[in-house]
Amino acid sequence: MTKEICQKCGKVFRAGPNAFFCPECRKEKQRAAVRRARLKEKIKKNERLTMEAMKCRGKIVTLTFAEPQVEQKKASGIVHQWLYRIKKAYGSGNIELKWSLLRRPNGTFWVQVLLWGNAMDGEAENLWGEYGDAGESTELSNPEKELVCSTWARRISEEEIEGGTLWKI
Repeated sequence: MTKEICQKCGKVFRAGPNAFFCPECRKEKQRAAVRRARLKEKIKKNERLTMEAMKCRGKIVTLTFAEPQVEQKKASGIVHQWLYRIKKAYGSGNIELKWSLLRRPNGTFWVQVLLWGNAMDGEAENLWGEYGDAGESTELSNPEKELVCSTWARRISEEEIEGGTLWKI
């Protein structure tokens, strides 16, 4: 074993001739690769969902909370209450919905929801009325919206704090 110099941090360490990074930097590099791979899979899944929504003439809805400075734990609880009410409203029927809890740079939280199929009847937005305001919505009705879909899928994958899908095939 020879002494090598880490190409990232410059630390001297003992290793074989093909080692370029110290054990700590090598582990961090492996973690970063795993994070990138997981993000890539998440983006693919979200793009698949948005394309499905576009075929069914879905829409993206922005939901805001009634309280401007709600904490993350409370925001998450409110979203889960809303999802529970949606499940009860639609029963065991087929509901197509992808939700994401996001944080703005100023620290406020908001929710973006992708609706398609029978979730387009407006009931999900009406149920949100108790918790805040159902703001702007973007209709995904034509193929020109494909860029909007893929941009939304990438941004949601990178920025969401918490998210999930209600979707039964």
